[in-house]
Amino acid sequence: MKVAVIVQARMTSKRLPGKILELINGKAVLQHCLDRCQNIKGVDSWVLAIPNDENADRIKDNISLGKFTVSLGSEKDVLHRYIKSQKEVDADLTIRITADCPVIDPQICSEMLTLFKANNLDYIANGDPRTFPHGFDCEIFKSELLEKLPVDSLNEYSREHVTPNLKFQNLVKFNYSTSELNADYDYSSLRLVVDTYTDLSRLRTYFESSKSLCRLDEFSFQTLLSLNDEWQSYFPSTPL
Repeated sequence: MKVAVIVQARMTSKRLPGKILELINGKAVLQHCLDRCQNIKGVDSWVLAIPNDENADRIKDNISLGKFTVSLGSEKDVLHRYIKSQKEVDADLTIRITADCPVIDPQICSEMLTLFKANNLDYIANGDPRTFPHGFDCEIFKSELLEKLPVDSLNEYSREHVTPNLKFQNLVKFNYSTSELNADYDYSSLRLVVDTYTDLSRLRTYFESSKSLCRLDEFSFQTLLSLNDEWQSYFPSTPL
């Protein structure tokens, strides 16, 4: 059973264009994400799925791919981009991660993959209901589930966000076997994702200031757990 990590990325974010190449601790947001994903255990292929547009070379020229290969596809039809990427590496299982997650935790993703295989699941996620911070989001599913979707008849939202039709219709309709991984404490108020400039500024404050608990490269979910009830004093939830 071939497992592929597929990271979706683009330069044309509506809220913060070019965010994936913004720097935190001297490294691009996308680079943080890719470096962490390469430490997920049990993976056979790593794919960076980006639009086939004028920004493709800029993305490739500003990052180190490491184990990743690049797949070029539609900018807005990200669902089609995923299906194309899956087929290019003959993936049986897909781990879906978005590039605006520079703190994605490989240990959590590895644990999810272990649960997936041990329970012969069709789908697992860690964001619904959300207990992990924003930025730890990971979905794992059998690759064929996307390929069975009526791609051409889905609305623009479903095609841009990849899994809405799968999660909210097909999982129940076809009685797929599903599960979720939850944290023991609710960290859902903590934003460690780069969706807006406020998010980016917050992360730079968390990890670049002289009072920072640690550099982003050193951060993991275990960092939060080690703080016990004091984590909010280090990572305040409100914009800084």
